[in-house]
Amino acid sequence: GFLGIIVLINNELLSSSFNILYVMFIVLAAFCYAVNANLLKYKLPNIPALGIVFMSFLFMFIPAFIVLFFSDFPFSDFPSNPLILESIVYIVILALFGTAVAKVMYIKLLAISTPVFSVSTTYLMPVVAIFWGLLDGEEFKLTQFIGTSIILIGVYLVTKKKAPIKGASN
Repeated sequence: GFLGIIVLINNELLSSSFNILYVMFIVLAAFCYAVNANLLKYKLPNIPALGIVFMSFLFMFIPAFIVLFFSDFPFSDFPSNPLILESIVYIVILALFGTAVAKVMYIKLLAISTPVFSVSTTYLMPVVAIFWGLLDGEEFKLTQFIGTSIILIGVYLVTKKKAPIKGASN
């Protein structure tokens, strides 16, 4: 899978605007995602999925509100501008149905399967992102196809069931 990532960023590595820090953020996010799956599966198995999602949203809300408060958000225009209210309604809809429901489903999937399988389902996200990008008119190059294919093959190799060894005792 990591080889696929190298293929995907190969052209960027040669660019003068390339910053390895952003790649490291992605690696850190993947690491945190793996830790999250294992913590949910092995340390929090008796806590309801809805409770976990509620608490995670609560803990995200506090720093997000602080950032919003110190940003240039037009608080004074909020009551009089219907576009701001409409935008916030859509953000809430996305947060509830696009994130919260998906997170509850993910936690329930994790409860009935292994962390490796549950995390591997997230490799479908780039496929969906590619689809939306193509609909938006973005270019999908051969190197991107090759890199994505290598990542998916790596996921398959890691998650496939191993055949039992003949003559091995259980």
